[in-house]
Amino acid sequence: MTDEVNLVARAQAGEAAAFEEIFSRHGRALYQVAFAILGRPEDAEDALQDVVVRVLRALRQFDRRRPLIAWLKRIMVNECYSRLRRPRHSEWVEADCAATDGLPHRDTASAETVQRVREALETLPPRPREAVVLVGFNGMDLMAAAEAMGCSVGALKSYLHRGREKLKSRLRELLPPEVTGP
Repeated sequence: MTDEVNLVARAQAGEAAAFEEIFSRHGRALYQVAFAILGRPEDAEDALQDVVVRVLRALRQFDRRRPLIAWLKRIMVNECYSRLRRPRHSEWVEADCAATDGLPHRDTASAETVQRVREALETLPPRPREAVVLVGFNGMDLMAAAEAMGCSVGALKSYLHRGREKLKSRLRELLPPEVTGP
């Protein structure tokens, strides 16, 4: 039995320390998925807290033969899309890091570029956006990402291709030519 399978078995048996260890190991990756989809740190943190509760309730049904991280990311992606469907109660407020941190101009350009990438990502349809976030930004391998998305590897590749093409096109509109290239 692998270390992770043993950890899940202990958590399924009700061992609190094992459950905490699961989120100690995977919490950062889950937060990154949430942040990439939701775009705000506080929304990502709220989603992560809700996912902890959802996993606690569903852990006994988890099949230990399957990759834990793919299952956890699938729950997070579902939570994020559920949040996106809800009416928003607050406006998006983006802090201007350059003004408050006194960063050099180069860092300001980088912060602006990151913001533009986020804006472009938000314009993608849900499935291509999900594929780009999981594979492109979080570095998941195709099999794990396909499982997390609940689709075949072929469908994932299609979503990924469409997402990347639309993202490139949108970024060309949002960013100056010196950033996007020819």
